[in-house]
Amino acid sequence: MEDIPTEVIRIILRYLKDDPTSVCRLEQSCRHYKQVIRKDNELFENMLQEIWIKSSDGDEPQDSDARQQVERRWRLDTTAKKCVNGMAEVLREELGEHAASMNGYSKVGDTWEHPHWKLLVSLRCNVQDVLKSIANANIDYSKEVLKQNLKRFLAARAIVTIHTIECLYELQMLTTMEPHNDTRDYLTERFSLLAVKAQMTPPELLRETQPIEKVVSNQLDKIAADCLEQVDAVDHVIDKVQVLNRLLFEEMGVGGNQEDYYNYKNSLMNNVLETKKGIPITLAIFYTCIARRLSLKVDMIGLPGHLVLGFHDDLKGEQRFLDVFHGGHVLDLNDCRDIAASYGFVWDASFIQPLAPYQVFSRVLNNLSNCHRRATVMQQSTFHCMLSFQERVLMLVHQQPRIAVSLLDRLSKILTLSVELLQLYGLLVTDDDDIKIIDF
Repeated sequence: MEDIPTEVIRIILRYLKDDPTSVCRLEQSCRHYKQVIRKDNELFENMLQEIWIKSSDGDEPQDSDARQQVERRWRLDTTAKKCVNGMAEVLREELGEHAASMNGYSKVGDTWEHPHWKLLVSLRCNVQDVLKSIANANIDYSKEVLKQNLKRFLAARAIVTIHTIECLYELQMLTTMEPHNDTRDYLTERFSLLAVKAQMTPPELLRETQPIEKVVSNQLDKIAADCLEQVDAVDHVIDKVQVLNRLLFEEMGVGGNQEDYYNYKNSLMNNVLETKKGIPITLAIFYTCIARRLSLKVDMIGLPGHLVLGFHDDLKGEQRFLDVFHGGHVLDLNDCRDIAASYGFVWDASFIQPLAPYQVFSRVLNNLSNCHRRATVMQQSTFHCMLSFQERVLMLVHQQPRIAVSLLDRLSKILTLSVELLQLYGLLVTDDDDIKIIDF
């Protein structure tokens, strides 16, 4: 082994860039291998790109090199695998007579405690990649299928739990930021992206190759870049608004989703970008996000029963309004009075005060809550008990920030057996009525 040329060893190592375990074993096999491997920083940089795509690197020491990062992440991955394997062994033993399936298992819907769960969840985004590889692993039918499905389920459940915890931490951070005139629209966008993150289904999380908020932001950047030249070609605000209206509502085809108004996806920005349809609040957020990138100032105005955008008409020297749900129709103050009157409200000047970012987020959460509740009552396929649960958690923390500590503590200590994930991995067969009764 000592006689193998260095260049040959490096060629071999290139085939192991996605297998840190084998590289570590080679490193320990002889002194010559160890010297070659430790000097090959390119190998470790390739490993970071090949294996650890999703995991956050925020905890990495600033002076750590690629090899140190790989060693650290490999140790974390090994710990995560041991946690999942250990919990799968215990849960497999607890199944007893229900070894073929978890159907009828008395603890479905109950909490399940295991010391490894707290350790696994505490690793958070650092182990997202390895958990995803376990959750998405193919079944080896030469081995016990149930145990493999339990491992896949536990890894997926950890991904969902860590994702929920990250959303709660982000909500705590956003609520502490003071909304100033120059940051209001930015915070509104951040809250909107948080709603998108919190409403990702388990299959969407397992398929995710890059953060959804980055995907949405990049799409918004591109749309704004495509509009920039034509919007900048005119001088007055009203002219810029008219140009932007034409580009978004006529050429792109963005508009109100009147046919499927109560679908929860209408409250999510990624769905608006995909379908070009939405409800007043998400269309207003979408318009605001594009306008911010074009240095065009618009405000979210929460009229009774309807949300519009406000802007200053520099030609007339007065406030005008946009009905984004109806193709960007330009309104004046009398039109807003008529809208309020149509909902039985006596006009109040406070109706046209700009909404703060947290107020916009509250309305988004209320819409999501109403949609999930309606889908339950109507027995629609759009109902997801996990998304409904996550929306309620966000709503609780948004309304009562102090409750976040206890919720985070509970999520980090206790595993909940999600019905939807059990079904996803073939561990539970139940009818629709049971799904509605058993949440988590």
